[in-house]
Amino acid sequence: MAARNSSSVPIKGLADKRNITLTFVISLNGDFLPMQIIYQGKTKASQPRGFDFPRGFVVTQNPKHYSNELETFNLLDNIIQPYVVLKRKELNLPATQKALLIWDVFKGQKTGKVLSKLAAMNIEVVSVPANMTHFSSNPLI
Repeated sequence: MAARNSSSVPIKGLADKRNITLTFVISLNGDFLPMQIIYQGKTKASQPRGFDFPRGFVVTQNPKHYSNELETFNLLDNIIQPYVVLKRKELNLPATQKALLIWDVFKGQKTGKVLSKLAAMNIEVVSVPANMTHFSSNPLI
């Protein structure tokens, strides 16, 4: 059992001890989008072999396994934008209809290039202040 407020949880019996970062995207209506998984490594050889990730998952690697500006673009291009485009079509909304993205304050998500891309995608951003994400599980309450 991991201690309360632990930053990581050990998994007993797991032979694969690589460090990874997972990015979860959940829509306000409860849609759980495919995950972004970032492995630590310089090449695709650092990713698991012989395992098929679920459809839509974005699996990448970088030397520190951290999310950064490039990984944020991967998240936007491959997970968030396709979902927003699909929802606009389903709701018969124009491509110019604004979407709202609520996420934590993180340097890689707040660069000028990322903010410009979000603006071009007609996505408005609300940033949850540092150390406050645990209060934002239901932003409409």
